[in-house]
Amino acid sequence: MIVSIDGNAFSVQYKQRFDSQPTIVLLHPLASSIELEDRLEFPDWRLCGVSHSLLRFDFPGHGRSHCQHNYQKLTWLALAEGLCKLLRELSVDKVVLVGSSMGAGVSLHAASIVRGFDIDLQGLVLIVPPTSGKARQRLAVIYKDWASIIRRSGCAELVRLWRMAPATAFFEREFPEAREISFNDFIARDPMSMAAAFEAAAVSDLPGIDQLNSIKCPVRILARTDDPIHPISAAEEIASIIDGAQLSIASRGDDLRAWPQAVTSLIDSLQTNRSLAY
Repeated sequence: MIVSIDGNAFSVQYKQRFDSQPTIVLLHPLASSIELEDRLEFPDWRLCGVSHSLLRFDFPGHGRSHCQHNYQKLTWLALAEGLCKLLRELSVDKVVLVGSSMGAGVSLHAASIVRGFDIDLQGLVLIVPPTSGKARQRLAVIYKDWASIIRRSGCAELVRLWRMAPATAFFEREFPEAREISFNDFIARDPMSMAAAFEAAAVSDLPGIDQLNSIKCPVRILARTDDPIHPISAAEEIASIIDGAQLSIASRGDDLRAWPQAVTSLIDSLQTNRSLAY
């Protein structure tokens, strides 16, 4: 279904199972989409919706949501505000946010503002969280360069340059088809939306330490080895700041495929703890 919020038309999938259960809200990475994640099945996030309430949507400028050429509307804070408005529009008031990469950054920003939208944030799962601070600044230069290439020559030219770099050992070993699936998907994207998305990522960063310290819900962090854009050090830094955050590191494909189970296990543990409290 399509849900319009402040001029942005979100493509949304929502399966509600139990009113008493928090809804799992999946937030995809930069330049991804529901359709691409389902095509990759690495991991298969649809498994989260088998026995749990699941909400998925494409961020503005991504997937089947409408194009967005204004980078200021694609910053992580702007996306977090759009997420909260979408949840309020759909009357989803109990959530566990599950964000990958950019989606993790958006989740952390949303954690600081959800109360203003009468949303009960019951848990956070941060998957391959992004870098912050000086490391973020170095990556911002790359993102700006990529945006310039797209604006000048289109998505196909950027993919041509990406193909010149070797695949990481992890994906070459565990899922060698992933690169071409992702590259072919990117070529078909609206170029101005992708340029704006990279420009927005270049000016975005994680919330400050005080905001991260204020997060009181259970937090799980899922990282993986051999990911130069999302180094384990970034996940470790967040885990050291957020009280009680638990970090797991995937080194094999089977570890990564188990991430949907890690999400549903968190939901089940929340429900068990609430039952025991009564």
